[in-house]
Amino acid sequence: MGIPCPILNAGYTQWVISVFTMHDQFCPPVPAPLKCIPGLVEGPWPMGNPAGTLSHKKAMNVLVDGNPGIKQGHDVGYLIPHFAIPMNAMCALNMAFSKHKVMIPVSNVKIGGSPAGTYLAFLLGEICCNPVSMPTGIVLLFKCTVWTSPSLLDFVKGLLYMAVDTLFDLLWKKFFGKIAGKLVERLRSTTFALILCGFLRFPNLASKLAGPVIAVLSLRGMQTVVKNVLPKLAEKTIDHMMKSWVVGPLITGGVRGSPSVGRGDYGHKFFDAKWW
Repeated sequence: MGIPCPILNAGYTQWVISVFTMHDQFCPPVPAPLKCIPGLVEGPWPMGNPAGTLSHKKAMNVLVDGNPGIKQGHDVGYLIPHFAIPMNAMCALNMAFSKHKVMIPVSNVKIGGSPAGTYLAFLLGEICCNPVSMPTGIVLLFKCTVWTSPSLLDFVKGLLYMAVDTLFDLLWKKFFGKIAGKLVERLRSTTFALILCGFLRFPNLASKLAGPVIAVLSLRGMQTVVKNVLPKLAEKTIDHMMKSWVVGPLITGGVRGSPSVGRGDYGHKFFDAKWW
């Protein structure tokens, strides 16, 4: 293509950020989350984010600017800061399950046996959004001394991978996303039944615990948390684990020729990167 593109590393001199995103918002006293509200930014956050190491795809024995080299499909991962107007409870949930993926392969540069991952100069990182992921992430290169020029076919492959992820998001929302909600309802009813059995089985202990529990739950803020935020957290957790750790890697990984279970490579160390 003739466009200079960076060979990336899992360090702290290359940071990711979004230029546009949409997420659900939950702003009490509104009883239900507002869907797909345009927000401000996700990030900035380092490419070598220690909290996201389970979703990283990097080669520990291939160093780029002194840090592990990044493969195509690398995900900066969890705990990328999310900001919205107004700040709301869903920001914390979206931050907990965040993603920012490197989607464009560099076929003529192998890192750990896999194509290196890059951006189109600094564009087209894939970020978490509702209802589907969007290629509106960019990389901020505070230090990058290794560059390449992907082929046109590499660029087309990157667009295809993004399209597959988007299609998968749409199909998941339509056909499978409600499974998580049903599991949460089953979990909530089961938990209530267990608590009720405990009260009946141990009445003396129950009477001692009931007063403080009822006092706490009677607070309006706690009622909101228990009725809305916690079920949403449980639903998002179940949905994330089914989608991002099992079904997604099998389907979208299969398109790339590497179906798997899990969100990234394994055997990594925490805090394995340099700050300079």
